[in-house]
Amino acid sequence: MAEQLALAGFALLLLGACPVPLAPTPEPSVPSQPQSAPSQPPADDSARSDSDDPCPHAEGDDAKRFEYSAFGPAAMSFELLGQAWWQWDAEGHAFEASGGSVWVVVHDGLNGDALATRFPVIQDAQCDQRYVSLPDARAYLQEHIDELDDPSVPELAGLRSELQRTMQAVDTHFSDR
Repeated sequence: MAEQLALAGFALLLLGACPVPLAPTPEPSVPSQPQSAPSQPPADDSARSDSDDPCPHAEGDDAKRFEYSAFGPAAMSFELLGQAWWQWDAEGHAFEASGGSVWVVVHDGLNGDALATRFPVIQDAQCDQRYVSLPDARAYLQEHIDELDDPSVPELAGLRSELQRTMQAVDTHFSDR
């Protein structure tokens, strides 16, 4: 019984019933291990963002960009991604209210300089991009997919499906190399 109550409380937390962060917001992760040769953006412009997207990006075999929400609600993903507000905003205003997006860049082996060049954070353009290594993204997704696999709490099924779609997109993108 106590386990079911704990799961139900966790479900409410994940579904946004808790408006306050439960822990301090970590800084977005940038890989610290140097790369032997800096990665260059793809040569063709097909990997560039649409012209109406104020957030420039250059996806390639080694990086794919996702919306923040693809990793679940902020109450679940903030330890990996930071909170769901601009990383430069100390007051915690929601980014949706100002028409912007927070992006998550899953990458395989890119260093901080390559990420900042290909996926820049530009405050004036409300361009906020968080960098997550492929192993960290996969571990996070698998942990939460497994955690949400409880038929006694059907409210979690939709969230679990969303995380499974994200995992499939990650696996598909990085397995085609």
